[in-house]
Amino acid sequence: MNFLFTVNDSKRPTIDVSTDTINIFHLAWQENDRDVFYLRLKEQWVGNEQKLIPNNGMSPINISAGSGFTKNHSPSLISIKDNSGNSFALVSWIGEREDYPQGITPITQKQVVLTSTATPGIFKTFGEDINSVSINKCPTRWTLGWARSNDMPIQYTDSRGNSIYQLELYGKDVQISNGNTPEQMYALAFKTKSLPYTINTKQIYPRFVPEEIIATTKCREGVVSKSDAQIYYNIGEIEVNGEKIDFVEMSDTTTINTLSDINRYLISEPFAVDDNSEFYYTIRFGISDSSEVKQALTDNEYVSFKVELIDANTNDVLGVLDEVTYDQHNVAQYDNVAYQVNTSGIGNRIVKLLLVISTNICPYYAISEKYFEEANSLAKKQFKQINYKGKQEIKEYALYQNYPNPFNPTTRIKYSVKEDKLVTIKLYDMLGREVATLLNEVKSPGEYVIELDGQRLGLSSGVYLYQMKSGDFSSIKKLVFVK
Repeated sequence: MNFLFTVNDSKRPTIDVSTDTINIFHLAWQENDRDVFYLRLKEQWVGNEQKLIPNNGMSPINISAGSGFTKNHSPSLISIKDNSGNSFALVSWIGEREDYPQGITPITQKQVVLTSTATPGIFKTFGEDINSVSINKCPTRWTLGWARSNDMPIQYTDSRGNSIYQLELYGKDVQISNGNTPEQMYALAFKTKSLPYTINTKQIYPRFVPEEIIATTKCREGVVSKSDAQIYYNIGEIEVNGEKIDFVEMSDTTTINTLSDINRYLISEPFAVDDNSEFYYTIRFGISDSSEVKQALTDNEYVSFKVELIDANTNDVLGVLDEVTYDQHNVAQYDNVAYQVNTSGIGNRIVKLLLVISTNICPYYAISEKYFEEANSLAKKQFKQINYKGKQEIKEYALYQNYPNPFNPTTRIKYSVKEDKLVTIKLYDMLGREVATLLNEVKSPGEYVIELDGQRLGLSSGVYLYQMKSGDFSSIKKLVFVK
């Protein structure tokens, strides 16, 4: 790109114009395979030449900041107007990050991300394993489509709500066309499974043909960002006695600027429970990059996330179901857990489930609504049992194999503790000489992950042993450091 306001590795521009007294251009582009930037431009005569200049002196903004994804790329946008005739943009792209469904072994999560320039800091994400994304419009509707692979059908959502729909159309890349009416909008899919490659089309909104709606499940995620560091925690798939529980509503004009703003919307709708309720929910939390978080959180700075169950009438806290704190010395925590809550003894109550963020830094806050196919729901995994007061039932001590292995410079070690007791984890060389104490503290029942930084410890390339001890429990495993 040749615009003077772009920097570094700028590519994949996408632009749309809002026609008015003055033409307003909305421009987005990808920067360094990591961020998506946005700029609003206007036409202006400079001498005898008509040029595009930033509107009202606006500087480019990182529209993907706070999305919770490490990589943000392949943007697509449209311009639309609100009820007052003011022009803004809907910007979509592919967001990627490493997720840890088993707490230690990562998989790459790739979703469609959607945000509005009118409400920065609020995102929606759709689908999984995304390869291509495209957004377009007609005068009465916008449509956001995505492709996954040659063997999977094209999916889309639109301005009628947050449902996910599916087309009988296959391909690894997709383009959504515009139109004067919804019936004139088409999806074009590029299929490369075998030669000859084909571009196939499908009418998105045919008359008198019912749309195929995909059953979805929903999570809500809070993101805390400082500099390039992002820390995220999402909670969702809340289900009580077979009924899905939603979150408090966010309007189209909701903005997130303060800690109280974000905490206000990380709350479920009220729901009834008793001693025999079947109560489930899931959590997922993690960070963008451990080194970035270490740099961002200095001295005594911290970011804490806590899941609470409260009485909806009195606001009394009935139990703290999860809690995790990030600071400069504790940045290796990832988890992805489905819980079944034992409500025995709770009585007949109306309750709420909420995620509470606390911090002593001045970060950027964001919220993301995440929509997954129910067939790929986290709740399909094995549940962990937890008491409504927050006591997780860990039945045994365990030390797990580190990941990655071999590694350079960092690796993660997961372990489980079944009772309040002193836990030590030490690193030894192959001659049995102690190299470092990785952990030496009393831990409550639960599962934990610590990070080993071979570079910081000054390790030489080779094989090492790490040993966990707690009471009568002892376990030893090997790891390999490669420079």
